[in-house]
Amino acid sequence: MIINFYNHSCFKIQSGDFTLAFDPPSKESGYKTPKFQADVIFISHNNKNHNGKDALALKEESDRFIVHSPGEYEIKDIIIKGVQTKSVSEDEKNFLINSAYILNFEDMKICHMGDFSENELRPELSEAIGKSDILFFPVSSGPLDAKTAASIAKELEPSVIIPMHYDGGKKDNKKLSDFLNEFSLEQIEKSDKLTIKKKDLNENELKVVVLEPNL
Repeated sequence: MIINFYNHSCFKIQSGDFTLAFDPPSKESGYKTPKFQADVIFISHNNKNHNGKDALALKEESDRFIVHSPGEYEIKDIIIKGVQTKSVSEDEKNFLINSAYILNFEDMKICHMGDFSENELRPELSEAIGKSDILFFPVSSGPLDAKTAASIAKELEPSVIIPMHYDGGKKDNKKLSDFLNEFSLEQIEKSDKLTIKKKDLNENELKVVVLEPNL
């Protein structure tokens, strides 16, 4: 499995010629829209920085599969679960429905939290998500600050945490720095992309992998 970061909450996860895309920004977003093709597109919530399903260089229209709400889905033997959480609105006065997506891919459990904006991990949410191998988690969103984000991410007990929902193009990003300060230096790795297999995971050792964005 190869994981690439395309800024904010957008990731490309590839296994052979099969590709997943998470939260591509729309053309109205201030973020650059990636141009790779995708077999499955995940949209966590209806926001211009996350809902650019039509902006990707998609494969044939009949082949594309878009997941955009809570529920259960299956495509090519991949079981997908969308779990409802809260996301803060642009005016930060109201909450929207956000979907955290959980799936098994190359025998690894992946969880992408989208624009999760809650400042605690509710027991029912923890039970629904369970323990992940690879967790994509926002470093800050609405009332969720970096310290709380790190605490909640640790509660979910992943083997790998990949921080997201920050401006990856900025070299000195305070949100990301504050998030990383909650971990030891030995736990943090930085890379252009993450190439990983099930055998590379260590359930007893947490890693935080910071990916450089493909801008």
